[in-house]
Order: sequence, then C-alpha cells, then structure tokens
Amino acid sequence: MASERYARSLDAAVHVQTFTDQSINFLLQAAGFEKIATWQFGQDALELRRLLFPQDSNFIGCKEIHKKLTSSLDRVQESIDRSNLSDQCHLIAKKAF
Repeated sequence: MASERYARSLDAAVHVQTFTDQSINFLLQAAGFEKIATWQFGQDALELRRLLFPQDSNFIGCKEIHKKLTSSLDRVQESIDRSNLSDQCHLIAKKAF
C-alpha cells in the first residue's frame, strides 16, 4: 500500500518527526557547532490535497474545489512555511571556535 502513503508530517502513521528545534540546537552545541541560518519548507500543501481528495473521490463539487485548491497550492504552502509548520528544515552551521 505504499502508493497510498506519503511520508510527510500530515501522515503521522508513516512518518514521525524525531527532531525538535530544541534537540537540533542541543546536538549542534554538543558537537561544537553554531547555527548560522535555517530554511523551512515542505510539501505539506500537496499532502493536504491528497488527504482531502483521494483519487477515487466522487463527492459532489469535489472537482471544482480540487481545481481551486490546486491553483492556490503555492500560496497555501507559503503560508505554512512562514508559520514554521513545514515538514522539512535545512540548516547551515559552522564550527564554533
């Protein structure tokens, strides 16, 4: 059933985020690194669309709502990213002297 599962934060049955900001900061400090910058991003809007509109969905009005959501995916994801709710984070760190 892998084709029906998406390893994103909206699908916690498959994927669990094991690192928090606090744990990442602790690990960086323990390793002697200093965080320089972070970039949070994700595919949460795509996952939300997949959850709301399964491929076999036949709800009345579903196609029109799906079309409208699809046309606004970038704006929805941008809002999620700016709210720090994204499912992914990259960071840049340097060795502290």
